[in-house]
Amino acid sequence: PKEHRPPLAQPSGFAHTVLVVDDETTVREFIARVLRTAGYRVLPVGTGEEALALCRSTETRLSLALIDWSLHRQQGESIVRQLHRLRSALPLVILSGYGPSEYIKQLSGLPIAGTLQKPFRLETLLRLVQRVVARAIP
Repeated sequence: PKEHRPPLAQPSGFAHTVLVVDDETTVREFIARVLRTAGYRVLPVGTGEEALALCRSTETRLSLALIDWSLHRQQGESIVRQLHRLRSALPLVILSGYGPSEYIKQLSGLPIAGTLQKPFRLETLLRLVQRVVARAIP
């Protein structure tokens, strides 16, 4: 007789797409790898312009955007505000080597779903992403 095996559980990120905006290649690739392993679809980009172009050119439903506050030659605040104008319902998480007190006042009025200080632990990243996408509309 065939052995009965329960179906495999879906990865926690199943059906969620995360935009990762970070100009540090190693950080961006690490985040993308961790999230893909957890089952998320990941759209990694290295500049704010790439993130904005992607949001303008695609109808892809994004569950979350992880945005580095200190993008090379760009202000994180500007990119965050522009992303919010393009996708007002998109939850935004700020990544930074600085503590939130350095930038949180500049973001008042924006839907900041969370902050993550670099360096961070893999588990901390996953818990934050899971918490944010759990609030997103499936």
